[in-house]
Amino acid sequence: VTKWCFPLEGDRQDGEYKITPPDTDNLQKMLKDCMTDVGFWTDDALVASEIIEKFWAKVPGIYICIEELM
Repeated sequence: VTKWCFPLEGDRQDGEYKITPPDTDNLQKMLKDCMTDVGFWTDDALVASEIIEKFWAKVPGIYICIEELM
């Protein structure tokens, strides 16, 4: 699960879905490439399932939960 939390803008509410760019597929590709580069895994092809969400948030950041498949 990856939650992309963007700084609030205008009249946006904390926790409101962000339906404007950037696209989630572009965000995820960049994140997985970075995680490969730092050695988190050997190849992002190992990722079998993804849930990606974008929100407006009072506390911006990227929140990631990874589970190993057995």
